[in-house]
Amino acid sequence: MFFILRELCKKYTDLDDSDIAELEDYAKKLSVFAEFTDTDLFIDCLIPNSDYAVVVYQQRPVDSPTLFKNSVLGVIVGRETEPAVIRTLKTGITSKKLKAFTQDKKSVYETVAPIPNSAGKIIGVLVSEHDVTKQVNKNKQIKLLEQTQKKLRDNLEYLKNNPEILTEHINQSVIIFDHNGQVVYANPEARTLYKNLGYIENIQKIHMKNLILNKNHYCQLNEDRNGFENEISIGDFTLKIRYVCLNIAGNNCTVMIITDISEMRNKEKELILKSVAVKEIHHRVKNNLQTIASILSMQARRIDDSNMKKILNENVSYIDSIAAVHEILAEQGFEDIDIKQLIQKLSSAILNYSSSDTRNIKIATTGDTVLVNADTASSVMLVINELLSNSLEHGFRTKKSGNIDIRVSNEEVFAIFTITDDGDGFQQKTNFESLGLNIVKAIVKDKLNGKIRIHSSKSGTVTEFSIKIK
Repeated sequence: MFFILRELCKKYTDLDDSDIAELEDYAKKLSVFAEFTDTDLFIDCLIPNSDYAVVVYQQRPVDSPTLFKNSVLGVIVGRETEPAVIRTLKTGITSKKLKAFTQDKKSVYETVAPIPNSAGKIIGVLVSEHDVTKQVNKNKQIKLLEQTQKKLRDNLEYLKNNPEILTEHINQSVIIFDHNGQVVYANPEARTLYKNLGYIENIQKIHMKNLILNKNHYCQLNEDRNGFENEISIGDFTLKIRYVCLNIAGNNCTVMIITDISEMRNKEKELILKSVAVKEIHHRVKNNLQTIASILSMQARRIDDSNMKKILNENVSYIDSIAAVHEILAEQGFEDIDIKQLIQKLSSAILNYSSSDTRNIKIATTGDTVLVNADTASSVMLVINELLSNSLEHGFRTKKSGNIDIRVSNEEVFAIFTITDDGDGFQQKTNFESLGLNIVKAIVKDKLNGKIRIHSSKSGTVTEFSIKIK
């Protein structure tokens, strides 16, 4: 990988051979840090006379999940996407714990620190990206700790002699204890964390048993030197703590790595509360709509005027269309709604309210799963409702039985809905220009960004409309 670093530097930068050699030496020392902190590390170099930089080195965690599916070596980044990188390259000022997004849209904390050469000139930056939201399987973590132990044993002396690297590039709190339980290293993040937890004294003067935040952990460390990971809550803090136990030259050492995941846990709690509230809102809306539909149905049964009865029943079916959307949202509590499932519910409801209850009309829904948000689902349901009502009212005037087939096709960018009946067809042109169909055309075109096509003959009617889903 180091020859790639050299080739990229030669191609895109004005660094001389000695600067490139220093970057290569720097890169060789990064593997331990990637494992030590579960971070993806990169070296970026400035492209001369521009606001762009090139990624010349990438170090992924060997045994931990990486944030990047594909290599980013040779990728050009600019001020609009990586402002901290360009700023640090040009000013030499470190940017710590900035929120950013990877190319795969994953949320990360990003730290950017300058890499100076022996003369103090900035020749590159080290970028570390850490995913605070990832969940790690416990069994895999035990294996990772065993593998990390060997790597840390080989590199601990380097960490002790070069604490400024930890200071600049690690977002977690790191404390190293010697075999007597005394602190031999604590980075600034650790000192700040313990101060926020109420420790007034310098933590380097405090014994391990008083710094380990869970007494059970201290007992477990004395019994098990393999190391482990756990999560604890202290006041307003939620902390993920990893212990790695080492033996160097016959002396036991312990490394404690603390990640503050309070923000992540608080957001999870907020999302749960919001989800419950949203579900309850949808449930109440559904109940209110069904109450209105029931009142209209009662009024329809008491009216002798057939035209007024028809209008009331049509309104009931519209309300049921929207209520079905809220019913699904109340049950599932998320925005991705399976529109085919909704159409099946609507088909049953519309047959119940149809004036054609003396005929044997069957409605079948087949096809692909199409997931849409609530607004799109409501619009689609209104369109389907009107099309089914038209088929039931006008399509089977001389037939006592028939079929209506609804086909849903997922074409990735568009979804296509095809409604086919084997009725008499629309014999009069006025049927195509009815208020209901004009509303349908407007919804498909203006709200769903789609198109609609209707073909009718004596053998039945086929209506096809598309909606944009991406």
